[in-house]
Amino acid sequence: MSGITHRPAQWVIAGCFLIACIQPVIGGMLLDFDGLSADFRTWTRGSASAQAERVKEGFAGRGLRFRYTIRPAGEGRGTVSECGLWLTFPQGDLSRFEWLEMYLKGDPEGLQLGLKDALWFEQFLPLEEFAAAPQNGWRPLRIPLARFDGISDWYAVTGMSLVVRSRTAARGEVVVDSIAVRGERRPPPRPRRIRAPYRPPATLDEDTFLQEVEKRACLYFWYEADPSTGLVKDRCKAFYRDGFPVASIAAVGFGLSCLCIADARGWLPREDVYRRVRNTLRFFRDGAEGFRGFFYHFLEMKTGRRAWNCELSSIDTALFLAGALFAGEYFAGTEVAHLADELYRRVDWQWMLNGGIHPSMGWTPEGGFLASRWSGYNEGLLLLILACGSPIHPIDPRAW
Repeated sequence: MSGITHRPAQWVIAGCFLIACIQPVIGGMLLDFDGLSADFRTWTRGSASAQAERVKEGFAGRGLRFRYTIRPAGEGRGTVSECGLWLTFPQGDLSRFEWLEMYLKGDPEGLQLGLKDALWFEQFLPLEEFAAAPQNGWRPLRIPLARFDGISDWYAVTGMSLVVRSRTAARGEVVVDSIAVRGERRPPPRPRRIRAPYRPPATLDEDTFLQEVEKRACLYFWYEADPSTGLVKDRCKAFYRDGFPVASIAAVGFGLSCLCIADARGWLPREDVYRRVRNTLRFFRDGAEGFRGFFYHFLEMKTGRRAWNCELSSIDTALFLAGALFAGEYFAGTEVAHLADELYRRVDWQWMLNGGIHPSMGWTPEGGFLASRWSGYNEGLLLLILACGSPIHPIDPRAW
């Protein structure tokens, strides 16, 4: 009798164990490209071209091939070119899934994968970080969705993109297939839709309107800067958060001037403004990457290291110095004034001449001086004033 009474319990335990063993991984296919419903398109900016098409040689059935070419933008400011492939998700609720899976054929180096939600929050991650070793030519990728901490609404993820950005020549081809979500996680809370108070500009008098524009412009350089380094984003999204990691030294110069204006208008606490300006100049003295007093055009916001193999930029260094000297005059008699003067005196303008009368637009360790020079009536006038007036390395006033 004892065996009969315990057997049902044993069967229940065994059955639960069997169910647990054979239960499939929770998830579902987002895009497999076998049907005609997959919505995709390419886009380009600068000296780039891109093409996307379905191909028969997918991982499981058809796949999607993405080809891209980026041509050198030429000498000068070194504009970044970019192109990408956008794929729309037919089902955008990813709130309860743990990771994104896909298969890729080709080299993932230089490619970034981005997700975007219906609130226009978007974030990119380097694809090669998640690519496993190829198996029969295909690389399995598993990307934890938690890594996309810039996404605001996981209940409405509209799609994904593959993007490549470069200042130099680049060419590549990849095929993607079987894009799916897997795993299970606790769904995050739904985002709260909050809108800031809005006053139509047409209802404002002229002085109020101009003051509002000025205030918002100044506050950009406060909120879109790294508080430790003072480096300001080269660009950012207008209507939502982003994780853009690269700063422009010219943006820092504009920011230094704007922070002083924000203090004068009472928009920010004076102690906070002074501390931010001082720390920024300290960082440029001790931590920002440069050479002969000049700084690289683009710097990583967290470290101050050179980004994108960019040039040592003469004009962007001048724009930074203009802001630093402005701040030095505004905070006269302080450490800020001393730091601004020290940074100005370090710049070897004569070296940037490279044997000519007018300064070169820049220099790189890999290629030397850029052939183009700053002359004529343009933004370079600011550079020429600073170079002619240098107390240590002045250039010939005829350059003006």
